[in-house]
Amino acid sequence: MNTVSAPRHALAWFEVAVSDLAKGANFYEAVLGLSMPETEMGGQQIRIFAYEAEDTTAISGNLYQSEGPVAPSGSVIHYNVPGGDLEAAQKRVVDNGGEVHSEIFPIPEGKLFYGADPDGNRISLFSRQTA
Repeated sequence: MNTVSAPRHALAWFEVAVSDLAKGANFYEAVLGLSMPETEMGGQQIRIFAYEAEDTTAISGNLYQSEGPVAPSGSVIHYNVPGGDLEAAQKRVVDNGGEVHSEIFPIPEGKLFYGADPDGNRISLFSRQTA
């Protein structure tokens, strides 16, 4: 039997389906305070979540415009909130057409809340606890 070592990160990349690429990018840029450059991948226009490109261990993902309906259930993607101000992040979610689905609550690694983007994709916004 071959033994395979576990990867350093469980997540390699993620993709989020949106009904309108520009509107989706505007939401995430406003909520996370990050730029989402547009590029092409596999013949489709996408918007990339900003990350430190020099860090070869960095993990990111992209938005893509879905050809079909966007499902409001299923997986939840947890996004780091730069600066860690979750109260301000909740306001940005609502101000930019999303929904807040929970209060901010603590977990051992920090704190988070659940919500949804304008297409109903389930999200969590997370702030790591610093010692």
